Amino acid sequence: NVKETGKLELDDLAPRIKDLKGRINELEGQQLNMLEHMQEAKIELLGRTQVKAYVDDLRTLLSKGTLIEQKAFLRSFIKTHPN
Repeated sequence: NVKETGKLELDDLAPRIKDLKGRINELEGQQLNMLEHMQEAKIELLGRTQVKAYVDDLRTLLSKGTLIEQKAFLRSFIKTHPN
């Protein structure tokens, strides 16, 4: 016992080392799964035609409201940057 002898014995450390190695293996498995998932994830970019259609729809929507309504909509629609 460490308290009695002042020395650490391998038997005292073995259970903790075993637990930590198990945790490391578990985390490495999770990391591998996450990396595989990231490789499978795809980002679809919009084409010029799609973006133009969205802009036209937004322009039409905004043209129907007052200036105050337009600003309120844009504030609710656009995420602001913290800086």
